[in-house]
Amino acid sequence: MDSSRRNASSAVSLLAGTWLFVTLFLWPHTSPQGLSTLAVGVLTIAFALLIANAPPARFIIAALAVWLFVSAFLLPHGTGTEWNNAIVAVLVFVASLSSSIYRRAQVAGPEHDALGRDGPDLPVVP
Repeated sequence: MDSSRRNASSAVSLLAGTWLFVTLFLWPHTSPQGLSTLAVGVLTIAFALLIANAPPARFIIAALAVWLFVSAFLLPHGTGTEWNNAIVAVLVFVASLSSSIYRRAQVAGPEHDALGRDGPDLPVVP
């Protein structure tokens, strides 16, 4: 993974995790929603700090984002917490996987498909 993309992904995840933590003090959360927000925020910060030395940590961050999104609507909620968490989850998910998407697009070309495979069996698109 390109180091500048890794740094950008890490920065977005770090900021989002910090934002989740801060929101616990900005408005009321239900107990389950608050616990989920706290756990995802702290774990996102921790794994964002690991991305520089362990790029696969971005997949763990993506999984945390999926949980944050699902829990935003699954757990009891109120006062806009569900929308904040859902928006943050989408942002973190896209940021955590953006380097993978970029790499596939970079590898793809006339002799490769979107997954970077090549060979004579691939259809030629004009």
